[in-house]
Amino acid sequence: MTSLVVIRHAPTHASGRCIGRTEVDVELAHVDAARVIVERIAGHGVHAVWSSPLSRCAVPASIVARTLGVPHRVDTRLLEIDHGSFDGRAWDEIDPGALERWMRAWEHEGAPGGESARDVEARVRAWWDELEHDALLVAHAGVARALRVIVDGTAWTDAMSLAITHLAVDAVHRRR
Repeated sequence: MTSLVVIRHAPTHASGRCIGRTEVDVELAHVDAARVIVERIAGHGVHAVWSSPLSRCAVPASIVARTLGVPHRVDTRLLEIDHGSFDGRAWDEIDPGALERWMRAWEHEGAPGGESARDVEARVRAWWDELEHDALLVAHAGVARALRVIVDGTAWTDAMSLAITHLAVDAVHRRR
């Protein structure tokens, strides 16, 4: 059995904004976030640390990997959902009609120029299918939700209701 421990990055200073791939500052120093992650994954055998290339994931993941003496691997398939032209904008700056259209069809259609939930699922599934060893993934909420859809068969509407707390651990298992 391959075990994947999924942990969401530290909280960001982006409250009130539509954040996907936009680089944002985190509320906790990366070294402190890494320390929390190491404490929370104690007892899990980890052979590699994977992350998105965004700094809120990649920087603490690299510190954790060095601390554990395992490789850190970055993969663009682990990026947060691309919110297209909405990404980085305050929610109240987004055209209400465009926002409403997106909210009605988010599972199959992305924001203008962005990805749908199914697009995220497809790229995360491709990564998941290649995972061969027990690992830690420092990820985004969208990626954690996609894994729940892929591994557990959770419906996207239910996955969107899951609380994916910052620096919280969710162990995902797969039989080989």
